[in-house]
Amino acid sequence: MKLSFRDFEKLWRTPLTPKAIDEIEQLDFEYEPVDISDENALIEEIREEIRQNKFVKAGQSREASWEKGWDENLQNFLKSKDIDDLIPKYFGKSAINRLGQHFIRAKNQNFDLNMLRAIQARLFTEYLSEQKNIYEFGCGTGHNLLFLRKLYSDCSLVGLDWAHSSQETLSHLSQTLGDENIHGKNFDYFSPDFNFKLKPSSAVFTVASLEQIGNRHRLFIDYLMENKPAIVVHIEPFRDLLDEQNPVDLTSIEYMKQRNYIEGYCEAIFELQKEGKAQVHSFERTFIGSKYVDGYTILVWSPSK
Repeated sequence: MKLSFRDFEKLWRTPLTPKAIDEIEQLDFEYEPVDISDENALIEEIREEIRQNKFVKAGQSREASWEKGWDENLQNFLKSKDIDDLIPKYFGKSAINRLGQHFIRAKNQNFDLNMLRAIQARLFTEYLSEQKNIYEFGCGTGHNLLFLRKLYSDCSLVGLDWAHSSQETLSHLSQTLGDENIHGKNFDYFSPDFNFKLKPSSAVFTVASLEQIGNRHRLFIDYLMENKPAIVVHIEPFRDLLDEQNPVDLTSIEYMKQRNYIEGYCEAIFELQKEGKAQVHSFERTFIGSKYVDGYTILVWSPSK
């Protein structure tokens, strides 16, 4: 089986932009379904790993690990000058993926990355097309910014991350590509630099980076509220919309809890909307994920002016 842009439109119940369709049609989405007995075995396997407490908790203590990981990508990139070496190592670790609350088996190693690119193609073309200054918080190696650059050649891109190797990577990337509109900045979700101001009418996005802060999100929300970007796009492992009655979803919920992933962020944004301080434009599941986590829930919002 192979997904087409029409399958994504059906999955998300929305038409895609022509530019998003063009990007999606260039990617390989070949997979095979997992039968019910194998799916049940996978559910039990994951739940047993969770019972054995095998997964490291996210949080501030993991900063050194991310520094090391992004530096590994950087060193490989410096040797090869191949931007594919900037793809994080956690992509392609397993052929097992999630689609529509079931497990599937990918036929190529880039399947999970391609699925993320499909989500990004939709959101970036839907929400970021008018923005001239775009900031990615928790940008890591900058691979999401590179995909964004494919879509928009003339906007200013700033990648922010707590790992210093991230800023070094973006500096080398800018030089290698001859792109003076890619910059890096050190930024810690746990201790935001309020002196760093976003340019007026900017866009902000995050991709699976807010997961690291658990319930310690108040300061980052305060930072965004103070800077008032025109649009904020999150693609994150929010568990708010997952179904505890669905066994596949439940493995993701239990995994997120054990990893201490982001919690309470969406409720905080909706509370701001209730107070008239923010507007939520989209809050929905993508029904896409990896072996362990249905990790790509969409939250698009903006602070009130």
